[in-house]
Amino acid sequence: MPEPESDLPPIGAPAREALRLEGYTRLEQLNGVSEAALARIHGVGPKALRILREALAEKGWAFSDLPKLAAPALRALHGAGYTRLEQLNGVSETALKQLHGMGPNALKTLREALAAKGWTFKD
Repeated sequence: MPEPESDLPPIGAPAREALRLEGYTRLEQLNGVSEAALARIHGVGPKALRILREALAEKGWAFSDLPKLAAPALRALHGAGYTRLEQLNGVSETALKQLHGMGPNALKTLREALAAKGWTFKD
């Protein structure tokens, strides 16, 4: 079976292999992924994260800056296209409540994260 084509920037072999094993072979796949989640992958260190962060920025992309949330809430947000906190500024809290996996604790955490930046939900 041929290796999937990779456009990841030059990072160390351990980091590249660790990302490949997690299914990340293209830079665009890392857009909106939590930097903290990648840091937990054995082999992906601070230098690789810095290189990836810079490569994402060159494309106008970024790691997710969403606060720590339970996996169902995070999946719900990503499924709805929300990968950055700023995207939630002005979004209806009522609409977010409708997302499967979005519970009261997640909404409270998001409300607090938005408030820390001077942002808020629509309602």
